[in-house]
Amino acid sequence: MIVRRQTLIPLVFFEKSYERHPILSRQLEFLKHNYSFYKADPLWLDEQFHTMMRTILHIQKDTLKEIDSLSSQRFSTREELFRRLHTAHDYILAYYNRTISLQEIAQVACLSPNHLLRNYPLLFRKTPHQHITDLRIAKAIKLLDKLEFSVTDIAFEVGYQTIVSFTKIFKQKTGLSPNQYRKKVILDKN
Repeated sequence: MIVRRQTLIPLVFFEKSYERHPILSRQLEFLKHNYSFYKADPLWLDEQFHTMMRTILHIQKDTLKEIDSLSSQRFSTREELFRRLHTAHDYILAYYNRTISLQEIAQVACLSPNHLLRNYPLLFRKTPHQHITDLRIAKAIKLLDKLEFSVTDIAFEVGYQTIVSFTKIFKQKTGLSPNQYRKKVILDKN
């Protein structure tokens, strides 16, 4: 009888911005809601923590699939590229509301601009520019719901240098100008 040894791969969690996971969120809410009633029951608490850990491991498997989607022969190269792309992604999330260049994002991620542009869409399904634009428009939509901000203030707040460029891109993305969108929001509220 031949017994094969299984190679254990160490479990590594990646430093990146994780999106809110609906199952894990429900489990955390359940724990929060029931904790005061069950806090003296170590069995219940252990079960909750094990259930959440299974969910976290499931999320980690999805992360490993993302790494495998990158085009490189060696896993260690794909893993490093994954880390660098997430550094770029996190940088974009932090600074989308100011003027940032492709060169700046690439430099932060320790990638060439070409390498960044070629691989970023493989993970995030959009280019860095498209991602920044989507973040800006999403933030502008939230701010347009608040009547205390002028459209000009909102344009500058989300990172546009001119009201004209903001209005043009907003209309391309939503089908309405910022003023039309605001009027629609006001009508919908009434």
